[in-house]
Amino acid sequence: MVSVEIKGPKTGESLGRVETPCCEVVVDRVIPKVSHGHLEHVHVPLAGVRTGGLQLRSLVKALGRAVESAVRIPGERDQ
Repeated sequence: MVSVEIKGPKTGESLGRVETPCCEVVVDRVIPKVSHGHLEHVHVPLAGVRTGGLQLRSLVKALGRAVESAVRIPGERDQ
């Protein structure tokens, strides 16, 4: 989960956001324009999480590249 932005009291400069691991995302189905999944091992109450409060990080980017190379989209030609 990502909190609201924290700003320095004197300068107003952004100090970043506090991130808290909340759960694991399991991707169930991948199609060309969207992926479907669900959450497992949820450690925090999600009822109060604001829109955009859950974000995936760099691990997903690496996994996404692996999935792209492993999944063949129907109609695509081999290169």
